[in-house]
Amino acid sequence: MTKLLRGFSKWFKKAIGLGEPRDEASLAAEEEVKPPQAVLSETKAPFIRKKKEKVNIQVGLDFGTSSTKIMYSQLGRRGTKIVKFGHSLSNYPSFCLPSVAAINDKGRLILGAEAARYLQNKDWDDGFQRFKVIVAGNHDHNFHDPVSDEQFHHYRQTHGLDGTFTAEKLTALYLAHVMKETRNIISNYPEYRDVDIDMAFNICMPIDHIQNSTVKDEFEKIFLYAEKIEDVWSSQGNALDLIGASYDLEDKPYEKERRVYSAPEAVASFASYLISLRRQEGLHAVIDMGAGTTDISICNLKDPYDQSMSYWYSARNIPYGTIGIERL
Repeated sequence: MTKLLRGFSKWFKKAIGLGEPRDEASLAAEEEVKPPQAVLSETKAPFIRKKKEKVNIQVGLDFGTSSTKIMYSQLGRRGTKIVKFGHSLSNYPSFCLPSVAAINDKGRLILGAEAARYLQNKDWDDGFQRFKVIVAGNHDHNFHDPVSDEQFHHYRQTHGLDGTFTAEKLTALYLAHVMKETRNIISNYPEYRDVDIDMAFNICMPIDHIQNSTVKDEFEKIFLYAEKIEDVWSSQGNALDLIGASYDLEDKPYEKERRVYSAPEAVASFASYLISLRRQEGLHAVIDMGAGTTDISICNLKDPYDQSMSYWYSARNIPYGTIGIERL
């Protein structure tokens, strides 16, 4: 047994090159007599990259006055999933991204969860807040909130920004941030790491804004503006000067295919009921109380198993929300 082990050890060392030392001449001679297949095996074969599977994902973006929520579905698969942001903020559930912004101690614009974390030990009304309502109020006096408007201008002035940094610019930057965060989170889910994702965003807009051409046009400009910012931001990373980019890209044409669209909030709120297992025939009023506005939809569902048999009677967006209660 000992002889067998010694013999195996001697053969193994020789096989992996740990046997007796050899001079350069013997090594060169061995190279000369290498069979062709050995030479071919050492030649690197061309690297062939397998084409990634393309996956289409539809994202529903509920842009709220105080927080923003995200749900998504993959075309061809059943079911809708919610995005959790994992920010660990005590005042916001994990599926809510704060609709706030701030200028930090270094003079840098921060957005979403980072801004909320920075503002949590400051005054309740500090920072850039409720800019969705401010934008609507800029283009329709019915939605004008003088307190939020005044606070926005005061915070902007005290942090060295002039009147060209508008609520519209800030809204576009915030939505770009939301889309970038959403893209990063979904792309890093195990099932999507090795695929080519085509992601489209559907952003909710109050029904009155859809019917009001002035406000609708302004919000759709903002959505396109945000899309341009997110595209550049995703390619350049966090080194991007956000405020500078908002000026550079404001009027720059977007030559890519658009992947951001608007959707009426009233339709989105009732759609979930239409596919619910508890849907019932009859007249329904759906009330969505938000921080800045309240949406009311009145619908008649004739056949709970036929979604085409539902009738819209009215849908309105009332310019009052829970901000007043919180302020008191």
